[in-house]
Amino acid sequence: MDQRTRERLPVLPALLEAVVRNRKAAAARLTAAEHIRPGELFTAGGQTLRRAILKRHSPHLWAEDPATGRRRNLAREESNSFWGWAAVEVLRMTGIRIEELSEISHHSRLWQDFRRWRSSRGRDRAAPVAGSL
Repeated sequence: MDQRTRERLPVLPALLEAVVRNRKAAAARLTAAEHIRPGELFTAGGQTLRRAILKRHSPHLWAEDPATGRRRNLAREESNSFWGWAAVEVLRMTGIRIEELSEISHHSRLWQDFRRWRSSRGRDRAAPVAGSL
């Protein structure tokens, strides 16, 4: 094992906890925003936001921070947090290097160890699973 890997191994539990927490918070914000009307305030994932009132239809779900007015794409945030979690899980469960992660495709042998499903927003998702599952 490389010395750099040995030095970073103790922080792995903290990294896993952070990506799981971020993924759950982003999913909670998206779910909460889907169930309210534009202009209403909601609290989810530790934040209070207002669902944005849009002049034109958008395929994205937007919310604004009431304090700053900064607009956020909650669907993109949820997607980014999911794929960040998935990348960390692949690295953790397989032991591959980050360079190898970028080479994974649907044709690779590793891909067969993923569980696939369709998300609530209709997107295909995949996550690594242990061989015993």
